[in-house]
Amino acid sequence: MVIAAADDEVGTVVAAFENPMLRNLKIELRRYPEIRRALATQQPVLVTDVLTDPLYADVRAEWAHEAIGVTTRSAIALPFALRGQRSGCFFLRTTSEDPALTEA
Repeated sequence: MVIAAADDEVGTVVAAFENPMLRNLKIELRRYPEIRRALATQQPVLVTDVLTDPLYADVRAEWAHEAIGVTTRSAIALPFALRGQRSGCFFLRTTSEDPALTEA
């Protein structure tokens, strides 16, 4: 779960499945285009293939420039609000070992 507003540069991971002890991890939202779009539009954003989706074009260029190997296959960002204000999004991703997320 990531707490952030649409115009924030940095979000805060407040809960993570991979590490239940993780709290208050700061992330650069420019590296998470699906989260940025979900926060901006207040609509769910599904990316079935991060290696080909145009939404990830800039991020893929950064990965290549920084020689970062990425195992993420797909991702979905589901925005939520608390007390009527934009608060953040639930973020789920799969790895290359998992089936891709789909609309179904």
